[in-house]
Amino acid sequence: MNKTSKALIIWLNILTLAIANGLFREVVLLPAFRIPAAFVMSGLLLSAQIIGVA
Repeated sequence: MNKTSKALIIWLNILTLAIANGLFREVVLLPAFRIPAAFVMSGLLLSAQIIGVA
């Protein structure tokens, strides 16, 4: 597998995580917490997931 293919796979994984994170925020975090807290937690969660993938 060349560098371009590997980078594309990683990018697609991050894109999938970002979409799933948005759904999780809308369905779970926003109903349970107020808007600022839900967005902060969502951002921190996505950041940790991106670091995990990269």
